[in-house]
Amino acid sequence: MADRVQELVFEALKDFGTNEQLPGLEHPEADTLLFGANGVLDSLALVSLIADLETMVEERMGIRVTLADERAMSRNRSPFRTADTLVDYIREMTAAQQTP
Repeated sequence: MADRVQELVFEALKDFGTNEQLPGLEHPEADTLLFGANGVLDSLALVSLIADLETMVEERMGIRVTLADERAMSRNRSPFRTADTLVDYIREMTAAQQTP
């Protein structure tokens, strides 16, 4: 499961980077800065990426998640800061959906 989430996120970042012509996302790594200081994404791009990821998670994993909710926004450190923090957050959200 963990590797599936990472693969999804990196695929989404590559596709988004290519489609939006954002060179910093064409070859994402775990420490790629996404949002915040020195991040590649502005607010609008982040919303688009989140929507893409929510769709991908549902289509490929069969799990409906809402990534931009009050839990995400109330954290001291944004789960959208880097590729790795985004992967960890999606893992957390999908695990919560799978727990009976």
